[in-house]
Amino acid sequence: MSVLVKSILILLASSSVDVLTPTSGAKILFLRAIVDSHVLYLSRLAADLAELGHTTTVVATANARVPDFVAEISGGNFNYKEYTVNYAGRRSGLGSCQTECDALEARENDYVTRHILYGGFQFVVLDHHPAPCFSTIPYELGIPYGTFFTSSYSSTYLYWVPTTPEGERRRHVLKKFFVTTDHEKPTYKVRGRRSIDAARVMQQASLWFLLEHIAVGSVHPQLPKTVVVGDIMAGRPGKTLSPELEKFMSETARVRLGFILVSLRYNILTDFSVTFCEAFSELKRYFGVIWRTEEMEICSGREHVMRMPWIPQNDLLADPRVVMFISDGGINSIVESVYHAKPLIIFPNTSDQWLNVAAAESKGFAVKIPFPIESKTIVQTIENVYEDPLYKRNALMSSALLHDQRDTPAQRVSAMIDHVIKYGDRHLQTEVTELSNMTMLDIFAILSAIPSDMRLSVLFYMLSVYVLFFSCMCLGCVAAAVALREKLKTE
Repeated sequence: MSVLVKSILILLASSSVDVLTPTSGAKILFLRAIVDSHVLYLSRLAADLAELGHTTTVVATANARVPDFVAEISGGNFNYKEYTVNYAGRRSGLGSCQTECDALEARENDYVTRHILYGGFQFVVLDHHPAPCFSTIPYELGIPYGTFFTSSYSSTYLYWVPTTPEGERRRHVLKKFFVTTDHEKPTYKVRGRRSIDAARVMQQASLWFLLEHIAVGSVHPQLPKTVVVGDIMAGRPGKTLSPELEKFMSETARVRLGFILVSLRYNILTDFSVTFCEAFSELKRYFGVIWRTEEMEICSGREHVMRMPWIPQNDLLADPRVVMFISDGGINSIVESVYHAKPLIIFPNTSDQWLNVAAAESKGFAVKIPFPIESKTIVQTIENVYEDPLYKRNALMSSALLHDQRDTPAQRVSAMIDHVIKYGDRHLQTEVTELSNMTMLDIFAILSAIPSDMRLSVLFYMLSVYVLFFSCMCLGCVAAAVALREKLKTE
């Protein structure tokens, strides 16, 4: 073997080691809300970080739905720990936050508490909707933390969190290193440390992990401590479908154009299930339907409609026989659909879905149908999305943006966590996060008092004044310099 060939092989081997070997192996704790989608995102990130060499632990309530991939990768660097919570017949809710705090202190969950306290963690990833007590854990442990935001409106909220009056806040006093509720006091108290306002804990985090991506969302400036992870669930190739699904699709596809995947919230189906069934019945000669629903009596007797309480969403979207996706506009549904270049019809219902669908429509791969709806509207929209090639073309464009990336979300997060552990976060922080709406109240008041057709003129006038002011300053400096030069010449 020639010297040149040996040198090339050595260079390639060293390059591959540099790419695949993680820069460090930090111990990272993940604390999440009970919402299934939040558990999914944080577990996926924790699993991917474990593949990079970090040791990760996800702490979840026992009644949360465990993601399917957890069973495949548990052990090694990735851990998934559950603790029991008694919600007295309720699964979760705003009032259950204190219940979760108390549950972590219960004797039956002591092994989880001890693991949090003595696990040697170097970084904590907090869900932005955790139980209030969770926000004090990194303070008590004295380690940096990041906040994982699962809503597309997170960036706006982070920069403009209203400061509520002292009398309207709640006080939470540490019990061990968790918090109990006392409605008469204004702040959160951490044992042996200063009082903190937990409403701002998310802003004071070392890092922000935002579930956003330019391929499916709006473009806006980001602070140095932000890490975009909107594509956390993208990049997964489709797996082989179950025999039941494969049989249905093979038999139904013989006489139809393709399949429509449907995944909507239960409260949408309760009010409009009949409407959707009527629409799908009109299209039965052209499309098969795979419908995720726990109400198995919906559209019963329709041979072209398959109802399932749970669907392998990513695997179905990866199948070329699926031609479009009907969704309520969750960010994960949009990302997975676009990754596989499938146009969407979206029925926004709550929360960040309205912003998600606005961005999706602006990208040109989705159509919004607001409520109330009629079956003919659904039929016309499905026909339009399928027949108009522009929707497919735009979906392919956004799909290319999701595919063509230099690194994965886990690699971005890993690099920033390593950075914070090594150098701290002081150089990443900015005073902008300390601003409240009161800071700009005078400007807001002036602009709101001006008629809308005059605001542009006023803004232009203000800009002109600033330009004129700085121009005068510059001219004054030049004049002074010229005068000084002439004086020096004469002397």
